[in-house]
Amino acid sequence: MVRVVQKYGGTSVANIERIKSVATKIKERAELGDEVIVVVSARAGVTNDLLNRAREVSNRPDAACLDALLCVGEYETAALLSIVLNDIGVPAVPRNAYQAGIATCSTFGNARIRNIFGGDVESCLKNKKVVVVSGFQGFDENMCPTTLGRGGSDLTALALAHRFNADFCEIYTDVDGVFSGDPRVIDKPMLIKMISHDALLKLAFFDNNVMQDRSVAFAKKMGINFSIASSFGEDPGNKTHVVGDSLCNESHAVGLTYKAKLVLISAISEENIFDKFLKIFANNRINVSFVKHIRLNHVGKFLEEIAIPASDYSSLRESCFNALFPAKLSVVEDLTRIDVVGIKLEYSPWLDNVLAIMEKQEIFRSEYGKNGLSFLIKTDDFKSILNAIHGIIFE
Repeated sequence: MVRVVQKYGGTSVANIERIKSVATKIKERAELGDEVIVVVSARAGVTNDLLNRAREVSNRPDAACLDALLCVGEYETAALLSIVLNDIGVPAVPRNAYQAGIATCSTFGNARIRNIFGGDVESCLKNKKVVVVSGFQGFDENMCPTTLGRGGSDLTALALAHRFNADFCEIYTDVDGVFSGDPRVIDKPMLIKMISHDALLKLAFFDNNVMQDRSVAFAKKMGINFSIASSFGEDPGNKTHVVGDSLCNESHAVGLTYKAKLVLISAISEENIFDKFLKIFANNRINVSFVKHIRLNHVGKFLEEIAIPASDYSSLRESCFNALFPAKLSVVEDLTRIDVVGIKLEYSPWLDNVLAIMEKQEIFRSEYGKNGLSFLIKTDDFKSILNAIHGIIFE
């Protein structure tokens, strides 16, 4: 008998049929005599639907109220999955963050876990019950619901695995694991069978849509090894094992990531309002990149510049930007960010060939740092560029 934590993402529980499929996988594990904690996300699309409802009633919904609304999605999934499990003969109980004792700070929308008291989880496991916990959420010292940021269900799973000394932590999603590039875009992606915490953390930092960076950082800090696999996959060997750095021997390049439909916003301000500028994105849970803040000494003004998703710019243009910057914003739309993630890329034999490809593009911004190369380009065919770069580095 072992103790295992399984996490199922939103696509894995998107509808009743998929919830039933997940229940079957859990039943197979429970029938082995294992103690099982399951962490679930909201069904695919539910969180966005709740966000849209909030924006229908308010341009700036109160952060605490918004968290209270968003917590509904995960608990719905936990309850539905528990109902199905009981129907197929697997005793199961749903538990929200308060019941599981996941205590956090009061930073609504991006709360940090302070402690996990556990509630009755341990006793439920001893009584052979599967415990289905709502991911992505906690509660603060005032007993108010909080959320852990985008991808926070992974953090819930890893934190519970640490708290209850699980033998295994399994993250299930809609892909077979971590790839060298997005399988939906790259023609010949390579499944990375084993990757270190550090390497995955670099990919997560550049938003590779597999894991939240805070979750990976927690796993690294606590020494938690875990696996990432598809809940739809038929081959149990198709997965990525995330392990301690000493167990891996990675090449210089780790992976290739991208983010399409970005907007580059530039503005000149009379005073230093950079903190207010960044606060807009923090309050609205927006991922930003290519941040620039420069004092223009020759005119005594400040240049503020940042790249954000186009959808976020559309929703914030009237409510925030126009009020903060009375002068007209300079905006460049339809941009794509391409990142080559790795270690000490200056020593890579393929570097010149990659740079030769990028020199042919309309580059708006570029960065080179210890985590890799980043380019912000304007193109109608970023997929072919990604495949060309991927072919040079990985194929």
